[in-house]
Amino acid sequence: MKFVFSLLFSVLFFNAMAAEPMKVSSEIKTAKVYLRGALLSNSASAQVPAGKSALLFTGLSYDVLRESIRIKPEGCRILSVSLKKNYLDLELLSKEIQKLKDEQTKLSEYRKDKQDELTIYAEEKQMILTNKSIGGEDGVDPEQLKLTADFFRARLMDILSKEQAIRIDLAKTDKRMAELTRQINESAQKNIYPSSEIEVSIQADRAGTAKFEIEYFINEAGWFPSYDFRVTDLNSPLQMDYLASVYQNSGHDWKNVEITLSSTDPGANSGIPVVKPWYINQQNYRLSYDVLKPLAEQNKAKGIVTDQSGQPIPYAAVRVENSSVGTSTDFEGRFNLSVPAGTQRLIVSSVGYENQSVVLGNYELRVVLNEQVKMLESVVIASTGFSDIETRRQSAAPSPNKTDYKKEALKQISSNVNEGGTTVSIEYTLKEKQNIPSDGRPYSSQIMQREVLAGYRHEALPKLSKDAYLSLFIPEWEKLNLLEGEVNLYFGNAYSGKSVISLANLSDSLVFSMGKNPNLKISRNLLSQKTTGGGILPNKESAYRWETEIRNTGSGALSITITEPFPISTEKEIKVELAKELSGAQIDRDKGLLTWEITLQPGEQRKLGFGFSVTYPKALNMRFE
Repeated sequence: MKFVFSLLFSVLFFNAMAAEPMKVSSEIKTAKVYLRGALLSNSASAQVPAGKSALLFTGLSYDVLRESIRIKPEGCRILSVSLKKNYLDLELLSKEIQKLKDEQTKLSEYRKDKQDELTIYAEEKQMILTNKSIGGEDGVDPEQLKLTADFFRARLMDILSKEQAIRIDLAKTDKRMAELTRQINESAQKNIYPSSEIEVSIQADRAGTAKFEIEYFINEAGWFPSYDFRVTDLNSPLQMDYLASVYQNSGHDWKNVEITLSSTDPGANSGIPVVKPWYINQQNYRLSYDVLKPLAEQNKAKGIVTDQSGQPIPYAAVRVENSSVGTSTDFEGRFNLSVPAGTQRLIVSSVGYENQSVVLGNYELRVVLNEQVKMLESVVIASTGFSDIETRRQSAAPSPNKTDYKKEALKQISSNVNEGGTTVSIEYTLKEKQNIPSDGRPYSSQIMQREVLAGYRHEALPKLSKDAYLSLFIPEWEKLNLLEGEVNLYFGNAYSGKSVISLANLSDSLVFSMGKNPNLKISRNLLSQKTTGGGILPNKESAYRWETEIRNTGSGALSITITEPFPISTEKEIKVELAKELSGAQIDRDKGLLTWEITLQPGEQRKLGFGFSVTYPKALNMRFE
């Protein structure tokens, strides 16, 4: 009976040991980074026995999307796959953070004691200095005076020496406390959640080495594009630097990883918008005065991102909703972003916090993120075998009928990527492997540098502004495969401001404002104003005459478009007549615009005369200046 019990125990023990999966570490080899999220590919190898066995791939990101897992084995077959969470590493991390906090508390107490010592020495020094007067009406014995002076001097020197030593000690303590704070913050930000593990049941025909490629999607990564546009002079092509800022907070550093940047956003809603009826009535529409305004600055979005306690959140991602335009907060939690016209909402996100949708307004935004609470339970992916996993992998692969998007817009100076894509996306694979720490910070890489055919024009609307605005336009922008993003503008050697590429309202050219050109001087003067009629007559007539003067004070010829509005009548009782002499202006009667396109040589000036008259009922009091 004892023998049977011993044999049964041995069998159960052996089975329990056999059921324990073998841990296998994997290494990130490639990362396809989308505008939001990333598809990671890990490689691993293990010595496996013949028959059935279980492997546990460790050290994966905490936010693995279970539906995205694809495993390609070599030397065995996959029977089942399950995704689990490893809380042990998180517990060890919590203990390490607590250890740092305990040291921080002890240093804080030590610092308080030293501050108390300084206070005591300061009071003693004040007491000595207050009581330095000795002797009375008969004076003081010289020997006694010498002894007293020696005592004061020695004691004061001792106090000053000890105060200096304490201040040096406090400086070292403050430095160590700052280091601890930085370590605690970085550790907490880097490892908020437990790591993921994938348990795989395999079948091998023979013992040997099995290799695995593990592919999975994570949310805590992404990239956003930006551009530097550099204009040397108005006779040279535009130099365009195409930049990418990549960030990730997967819980594991990416070391020597091949990175591909994709223009797609898996999290964006791809559904077709629904057109609703457009109802209008007399109270629910308005007539707007349609004039061509000078190119104004792009809309700005700025603010600060904090947690619920008011502490700033550095490196939080700030994006325009449904766009690739984005940036990140600085170390103080602040951001300043150029956004496309018509932008209504920003999406703010940071690891460990819930995403926040913010309505854009004409004021500095204050965004408070709430800590994220997740259910970190173990989840299982059911699988009938390797064939099922391989089928899903093939179905998710890009179609072989893909389009080559590799094009060049004029002269390419340099490229750090291999360019490709599909019919719905553009992909840039960086030629050099990258190191991206898991800290949520954006790390910038240059995608390419190009010389682009660009044109330049000046525009002015003297009625609204006496300045001339320089515009840059790119007629062949569609060849550049651009995404929406911020643009830093440089003219000559000077920074001239920020703009944004918005693909929502593009026409034949991509246009940017380079700001005001001080070499064009503009003045607008009212030459005459005369009102006649009224009295016994039913109508009045007001006639106006202006003159605009433009002078080129620069060293080269400059072309400029001048635009002046004139009123358009919507009622038969009011009639508008343009003056006969308009200095050769082009007339757009539908929009009510007079336009002159002129070229001025250096030192040349030009005067443009124009005017109009308005006939209206005498009961009205109308002015047009």
